[in-house]
Amino acid sequence: MIRALRVGLLLPVVAFAGFFAGGFRPSAQGQVLDDVVGEESDGQVLEVRQRFAVAESNFDQVVFGNVRTPAAALARLETLVKLKIDEVDRIARLTDAQKRKLELASRGDIKRYFDQVAEKRKAFQLVRNDQQQFAAFYQQLLPLRTALTQGQFFGAASIFAKTLRKTLDERQVLAYDNLDRQRRLLGQQARIGRILAILDNSVGLQASQRQQLLKLIVEETHPSKVSGTYDLYLVLFQLSRLPQDRIKPIFRDAQWQLVKTQLENAGRYESMLTKQGVLPIAPDAERWIVAVETDGSKPAPNPHEKHD
Repeated sequence: MIRALRVGLLLPVVAFAGFFAGGFRPSAQGQVLDDVVGEESDGQVLEVRQRFAVAESNFDQVVFGNVRTPAAALARLETLVKLKIDEVDRIARLTDAQKRKLELASRGDIKRYFDQVAEKRKAFQLVRNDQQQFAAFYQQLLPLRTALTQGQFFGAASIFAKTLRKTLDERQVLAYDNLDRQRRLLGQQARIGRILAILDNSVGLQASQRQQLLKLIVEETHPSKVSGTYDLYLVLFQLSRLPQDRIKPIFRDAQWQLVKTQLENAGRYESMLTKQGVLPIAPDAERWIVAVETDGSKPAPNPHEKHD
C-alpha cells in the first residue's frame, strides 16, 4: 500500500544566493519546499515531488532591505523629504510657498512609490511558486529597493526634482547647481581614487600610467549609479569592452598580462551587474566630471563637465 507523506522543509536559499547578493538576504525561515513523498509499506520510496515557493516575508525584505516594513519605509521617506527640503532651503533660501510646493511634490513621489510596491506585491503572488518566473521578476524589484536605500528617491524623474526646477528662480537654481556640482565632483574623485588604488595595488602603476588610465576611464566609462560595491566592477566591465589597443599601451608587458586577465574576468560580470540594477547604462547616464592632467601639471577641462 502506498501512502503520501507531506513534509514541510525549511531550507536556506542556496538556489537564490545570486538573487540575494549584495545584502539581499532571505528570511530566517528561508524558502519553503513542500515535499510530497510516496513510499511503499516496506519504506521504499517510489515518488518525490518538490514544490518551489518563496516566503511572502521575502518580498518586503527584498524591496525595503534593512528598513524591513512598509511603515518603516514610509517613515524613512518622510525623513528623507524633510532633510532634502532643509538642504535646498539652506542653499537657495526657499520661501514658504516654495516649501509647500516641494512638500506636495514629495507626497506625490511617496504615493507613486507605494503604488508601485502594491502593484509588484500583487505580481509577486503570481510568480512566488515558479522558480523561473521569480528569477525574472526579481529584477523588477531592484529599482524600488534602490530608490529607498541608495539615495535615488529624488532622481531626475521624480516629481520633486521636476517641481524643484520649476519652483526655483534663476538665482536659486545657480546656487543649487553650483553646490550639487561640487558635491558630485568630490564624490567622483573619491570613487575613482578608490578604483585606481585597487588597480595600483594589483599591478603597480607609475604616475604617468595612473594619469593615462584615469583619462581612459573618464573618457570611456560611466560611473555606477550609486557609489559603492559595484564601482570597480562596472568600470572594469566597460574597459573590457574596449579594443585592446586602447588599453595595452598604458602598461608594461608584465603588467599587461595581469590587467588582461582582470579584463577577461570582468567580461563575465554582465549578468551580476544586471541583476543588481547597475546595467544597462542609460544613454543619458551620468558621466565622470573629474579633471584629467594632460601634461602631469595642469588639469585639462573635462569634456563631460558643464560650465556656466
